[in-house]
Amino acid sequence: MNAQPVVQGEIRNINFDTTDLMIVVSTLADGRPLERVPVEGSGTFQLYNMPPGTYSLKLIRPPGETILEQIAQIGNGQMISLQMPDSPARNAAASTVSADQLQHPLSSKGAKMIRKAQSYAAAGDHAQAIDELRKALNEPSAVPYAHSLLGAEYLKTGQVAPAEAELEQAVQLLPHDPALHSNLAYALFLRGENERSEQEVRKALELDHNNSPAQKLLGYILKQRGGQ
Repeated sequence: MNAQPVVQGEIRNINFDTTDLMIVVSTLADGRPLERVPVEGSGTFQLYNMPPGTYSLKLIRPPGETILEQIAQIGNGQMISLQMPDSPARNAAASTVSADQLQHPLSSKGAKMIRKAQSYAAAGDHAQAIDELRKALNEPSAVPYAHSLLGAEYLKTGQVAPAEAELEQAVQLLPHDPALHSNLAYALFLRGENERSEQEVRKALELDHNNSPAQKLLGYILKQRGGQ
């Protein structure tokens, strides 16, 4: 597998010493930490070998104080821009910020609701995770991420029709997340909608050609087509 390009990041409106601060990147689905990198004195950081997707990023002061948490998209050659709270430019966009991230910044309330659902999902309590994610749909900033995670939870529990419905909404709101297109493709495949499934899986591979689940699914679709 080819290494992913280095992703540049910045923390805006940071007005305190960044010595010892770290950025921790975790999966959105289960909160699993993937990478931990230092913050430079200028408030910048770099991520290595991160496949495109939507992730949780935390600004941490050791040993474990969370200063800031934000959901952000990684990929497409765009810089990640984390915004410290209470800034007049809180939602102002730099041209390098992901369009999806800019349109759907997650509030502290939304992040708390998403984390609560993730904790249930990580513990294997999918019913409670789904319940919490349904509640998160009432928090506007959390809506895209709640739809995304609901789709994944419904797939895990074999509820294909509601999974498809949630993922259809999620890809409209977060169109540059390859994992969403891959999950939607899988739901469509399970429902026998192979033509649309192939369209979605190819979108996933356009965004991340190393997406292993998408590669495997495309193989299944093409094999099934060849046997018809």
